[in-house]
Amino acid sequence: MPFTHFIYLFHMPLFFLMSGYLWKDPKEYSFSSSFDFLKRKLKGLLLPYFLTNAVFTLFNNVFINVGIYDESISVLSFAEVIADIIKSACFLSTTKLGAATWFYRVLFFVVLCQYIMCNIKRDRKFKRVISISFLIVVIIGMTIIQFKATLLYNVLLKCGLVPFFGGFYAFMLGVFIRQYKIDDLVNKRKIFSFIIALVGLIVLNSFGTVNLDKGQIINIFFFTLSTLLGWALLLVISHYVRGFIKKSICYISQHSVWIISLHFLSFKLVSFVYIVATNKDFKLLSSFPVIDNKPVLFLPYLVIGIVMPLLLCGIVNCIKNKIKQLASK
Repeated sequence: MPFTHFIYLFHMPLFFLMSGYLWKDPKEYSFSSSFDFLKRKLKGLLLPYFLTNAVFTLFNNVFINVGIYDESISVLSFAEVIADIIKSACFLSTTKLGAATWFYRVLFFVVLCQYIMCNIKRDRKFKRVISISFLIVVIIGMTIIQFKATLLYNVLLKCGLVPFFGGFYAFMLGVFIRQYKIDDLVNKRKIFSFIIALVGLIVLNSFGTVNLDKGQIINIFFFTLSTLLGWALLLVISHYVRGFIKKSICYISQHSVWIISLHFLSFKLVSFVYIVATNKDFKLLSSFPVIDNKPVLFLPYLVIGIVMPLLLCGIVNCIKNKIKQLASK
């Protein structure tokens, strides 16, 4: 797909960076407030992770029969379906179509560690030392997992947390940007910032890319620069987005959970139409995530990958509202 290599430089790190930017240190750390914090994060992150992968697990054998999954995916017995659903409730099982939900799992442990760090820093003299210590540990972790034949990498791989250190580092960048108001510097020099960010990303794009889901960051300097330049580029662009486009982007962002969970399944509709229109082998429907990287298919995959999850979201909300109306009578 066009621009995929370029976008991968920063698109997933930005999710974590913005989560860090929006982070607010808790005002208290009592047992009840800590429990409330954990409950909110479980509802906001574990619940969509669980529902997405549980539903896809239930339909696993159906997906195999209709050709959405190929022979690399095994038919599940009833006991295996139940076991995988239980694992999903513990962040331990991810389906092929729910692959993008790794973000929920990693972000959950990132915010949990951030909460613990804030608690450790509470009412202590060496707050900055504690923050720097956490940062050093994260950077060391990011560096070690670049060498896959390590104990740390294998442990994280089994837990599905290979992107953890990279995600936590990007999250900390977001906290830093907000704390020291770095965004004000970008906003004061929009055109200059835009040019520097765009040129910088084009240059970096010629040296490599970032695959955060696999923990691949090239090195800490490359990852930091690509993440910050990507953030600055989109920050400047956001100031010039107006009217319908701005409202559409806001609506999409408010329903991003549905898009993250369902865009891979939605891609199958585009693949199906392409197979029928071009008389291709129907086995190609199992191609993942897309059937072909031709530029002509970029827009259909992009549009359907967004519209179909939003449409399903609207249908579900309508049904919920109808049920509430009937229940209130």
